[in-house]
Amino acid sequence: MSFENVHDISVVNFFLVVVCAIATSSIAEFATWLIVYRRDEYKTLKQNIENSQNKLNKAQEVYLTFSQQAAHDKKLATIDTALKRFNQEMSSFKMKSTFLIAIFMIGALYTIGSLFSGLIVAKLPFAPISFITGLTHRGLSGEDFSDCAYIFIYVQVAYIWRTNIQKLFGFEAPKSPMASPWGQPPQWGK
Repeated sequence: MSFENVHDISVVNFFLVVVCAIATSSIAEFATWLIVYRRDEYKTLKQNIENSQNKLNKAQEVYLTFSQQAAHDKKLATIDTALKRFNQEMSSFKMKSTFLIAIFMIGALYTIGSLFSGLIVAKLPFAPISFITGLTHRGLSGEDFSDCAYIFIYVQVAYIWRTNIQKLFGFEAPKSPMASPWGQPPQWGK
């Protein structure tokens, strides 16, 4: 790999892609706040999910005799059903905002793509593996796969920025073991 053509890469284009990613992610997260996070329905659902999850966790930690097990299993099933219902309500509540944000992000990506299509915005210090090359080298001519297109930088910055905004302002949905296909993570140190 050679870095002979590194001077052909515009640092301004790289920073413009980063700024565009930060701006569109911020706008999308602000729109989500307007549509979802600031509403009382969301806050109530979030609290219900957290309460149900806490009840379920406490109920699962209880050790019972064989005669008490049937009633306890019924109680666990009731709490689990309520938790699933609250999670389903949360998903349907967020669906409208997710759809609107997706349309906004597609439009923004199209606009940014028309500005940076065919331009090398970065030079990777490695040649990416084959299935990632489609993202890093998208729209670029040439066979030097260490050349990086705008889309790779945009996707990474937008994802990282949006995740950090959600964590910073507490917009994350409550964590639930049902959200993971692998179930609840092991609890160490209990």
